[in-house]
Amino acid sequence: MRMSSTPECSFSGCSPLDVRLRGIERATAVQRGLVLSILLVCVIGYASAAEMPVLERLLNGAKMGAHTVRRDDNRFATIQPGQPVGQTFMVSERCVEVFRIAVWQAFWHESWQPDEVLVMTLWDSPEKRFSYGRCAIPYARRMWEGAVPMFTLEAKVQPGRRYYFELTVETEPLRPAVVPREWTLSGERPGFAGGDRVLAGIGIAQDDYPDGTAFVGGVAQDYDLWFEIHEIHQVERDQLYEEAFRPFNLDYPPLHPVREAVQRRDWDEAVRRLVAHFESREDLLPPELREPRYDPEFDTREADLAAEGKVLLPDGTTVDLGPQWNHYTLWPERGGVGLTRAGLRRPLAAGYARTGNEKYARAFSQMLYHFFLQCPSPLKAGVWKPDQKIPGAPPPGLAGGSIWAALAIGARLGHGLSYYGRFVRSPNFPLEIRAAFLFNLAEMAEVLERMEAGGNWETQMADTLVELGQVYPEFQGANRWLQQGVQRLIQNALETVHPDGVLGEPTTGYHLLVMARYRNLIAQSRQLNIQIPPEMIALTEKMHEYVMYSTLPDGTLPIWGDGNPPMYPDMLPQAADLFGREDFRYVGTGGKQGKPPARTSFGFPHGGFFYMRNSWQPDSHYMGIRCGPHGSHGHWDQLSVIVASYGNPLLIDPGIHIYGTPEAQELMHTRSHNTVTVGERRTHSGGVLESWVTGSRFDYFAGRTEGYEWLTEVKHYRRVWFLKPGGDFGGFWLIRDDVLGAGEHDAQLWFRFARVAVRADETRKAVWTETDGGNLLVQPVEAGDLRLTLTQGIAVPPGVHRLTEVPVARYERQGSLPLSFTSLLLPYRGTSPPAVKASSLRVAPGGAGVYAVWVEMGTRAFLLCGDEVGSAREPVVRTVTLPDRTEVQWRARGAVLEFHRQGGRWRPRSLVGVQALEVRHQGRTLWRQQTAQERVELELTSRP
Repeated sequence: MRMSSTPECSFSGCSPLDVRLRGIERATAVQRGLVLSILLVCVIGYASAAEMPVLERLLNGAKMGAHTVRRDDNRFATIQPGQPVGQTFMVSERCVEVFRIAVWQAFWHESWQPDEVLVMTLWDSPEKRFSYGRCAIPYARRMWEGAVPMFTLEAKVQPGRRYYFELTVETEPLRPAVVPREWTLSGERPGFAGGDRVLAGIGIAQDDYPDGTAFVGGVAQDYDLWFEIHEIHQVERDQLYEEAFRPFNLDYPPLHPVREAVQRRDWDEAVRRLVAHFESREDLLPPELREPRYDPEFDTREADLAAEGKVLLPDGTTVDLGPQWNHYTLWPERGGVGLTRAGLRRPLAAGYARTGNEKYARAFSQMLYHFFLQCPSPLKAGVWKPDQKIPGAPPPGLAGGSIWAALAIGARLGHGLSYYGRFVRSPNFPLEIRAAFLFNLAEMAEVLERMEAGGNWETQMADTLVELGQVYPEFQGANRWLQQGVQRLIQNALETVHPDGVLGEPTTGYHLLVMARYRNLIAQSRQLNIQIPPEMIALTEKMHEYVMYSTLPDGTLPIWGDGNPPMYPDMLPQAADLFGREDFRYVGTGGKQGKPPARTSFGFPHGGFFYMRNSWQPDSHYMGIRCGPHGSHGHWDQLSVIVASYGNPLLIDPGIHIYGTPEAQELMHTRSHNTVTVGERRTHSGGVLESWVTGSRFDYFAGRTEGYEWLTEVKHYRRVWFLKPGGDFGGFWLIRDDVLGAGEHDAQLWFRFARVAVRADETRKAVWTETDGGNLLVQPVEAGDLRLTLTQGIAVPPGVHRLTEVPVARYERQGSLPLSFTSLLLPYRGTSPPAVKASSLRVAPGGAGVYAVWVEMGTRAFLLCGDEVGSAREPVVRTVTLPDRTEVQWRARGAVLEFHRQGGRWRPRSLVGVQALEVRHQGRTLWRQQTAQERVELELTSRP
């Protein structure tokens, strides 16, 4: 038998809603209002389902029937010609219809050829005397969320009986309409001689199903397939509506007319009155939302495709959801959101609002019908018991997968009636679908309050409950949701925010998201008559403090982890009012109001972020450093830096792309950040802070990683000096990287730039930017055996806001550990980098990580010294000979001496140090203490 190239099933091609909409379309304009008012009185029969009106069909959703639970990751069945794969099972005593059957199939397996179709047939038994229905999925629609294809059968059955489903493979000629999308993207069609009707990767269960067994080629096996039977049960009409109206607070005065109809069991009238009540609320449906307004400039392309059940992707290609608007369709760039939130509702609503074209209303109604039918509440479906906690990310199948994930239903609840309201005036938005929409709100809320998750998921779930409790007094659970949401938000803040105010998920975007929820709750606390613990208020204020200190000189926020530019601290003025912080107002308004923060540089050691700057002016230098615990939505970015020169962001965090894509994996990798890799491996875990010191003249950072993937014994140590500008001195950073461990390795140092012009000098191994604003020179101090590659990498850079290529400098050194890199980062203005000499000086005694660097800039020079790393020993006296043959001795974790040339000699002018005990020049003591001083800043010319 030749198969159609769309998923064909045994039930009628048009749903009862399609019949209803066609009837409306045929009605005259005068008649349409009358048709709409009597929609629920009409009863339309189903071709292959129990006879019931549209709304009752949706209210009587699928229930979990026979199923297996756990899939064996190592065992799979294979369909071959003459060797179909099947499973026997029992339906329950209440089952009158096998609505759908789910299996597991590795759709990526090479055995599935483009002209092959996977077919499921429901039989009376393995003897196959009578067929109850069939459904087919072609290659073009093989990708299902979680690799769980679901075959819609809508087959009438006898309760309490055993049945048999069977999987076979058929072939069909390809038509242009179903050419695989990967061919469209590549422009090529791989040569093949036609499908061989062999399909591997059918999932086998670990657990034993007691009332059936798997079959291969008609022979019973000693295992079961992984499967789910989705049943429709026989339910009395009164029971359906009593359950549907149960979540509503019919004692709420505006719902008294609904209550009267419910008490009479006049369900049609009760539904009409319920819909009329919600549509009378202008706070939910403002008048401007209800009236379409023709816009001749509106681009209808996305809406037109949505009306055909197609998703328009950024690259211009489309994904066809099929005749049942399959919301579980998967495609490579779908990511975590897909169709779970606004989905096709948004373009269809926009299309109707801007054109008034009724095709969008018909499509909206059809899409919602199939959505409610195919994606029933997993709580009502019996997947979870009423008193059972539900995971925030349910598994695929009838449990709902991403469609019933906490963030998805939270988003749809947050949308409320915003998309619904666009179609209120349309005769093609039937009363049944409007009512189903409202009943679905209640179903989602009841699932959400039973869900549990952590981190920002819990934040968003709790915040949604607070909002539901305020917005919908019509629901029985409103007060419960409000109180539960408040308590969960408070607990969430105490559990997920570090003591220094940094969110446990080390990414700016989610920090802002969570912080906004906390701030809003605190701001509403008086209105809601609730008490917020002082600990939560203090943490929320610190979260805003983190945002303030992390703000770049150009007024944007650093990205870090899963997020993309631009992000702004525009919430700080509101926080200034809430917490009485004029420094918040200053940063949030770009210095137009308020007063500057008391400090320039600030560290957040619990969260793992450190920020260096020399001022709060827009032309300040800036460096952000990542060193702390790894967390959800964080990247493998330990010890990475971001840098702005004279306010211009030049070394960037790469951002993120669609979750699950190869590009996203690359952006998360350590090599996509401004740090060090070993063998291009990513870091193993978090970072460990060793020192953070700030002063008026300098900032200093020291930290290390906890190893690399498969190389946990190899550690990367990074130390950073920031010598701040002053007078005619423009300032610079010195970064020292040491890789300690054992054996031969190759180490790479990475610098990822914004989308700017970058030049390189192969002799000096230097790279520098060329922009109209601030620029940056990266000058290696020890360039002899260093290999430099100036290449391109991917990022979502500032000012571009999409994935693109950016310049990347890759330095590599190979040999026996330890290996080191010493890099001078010099900010400058103008088209050419300034002349600077940087060299490494010999230190005695040496040690792992011990260094002395001489940086000469005309008549000014700096000696930057560092003690050994990886050791807890107290510093020892070390000696270095300067270019003028004078000697410096120091005993400190780190020290910097500034010199000025006088004649043929270099005279020390100032000293800064970290954990300094003693510093001498040519026998003269410049600094000496019995106990190490954490921070030393000394003007030497002022000493006698």
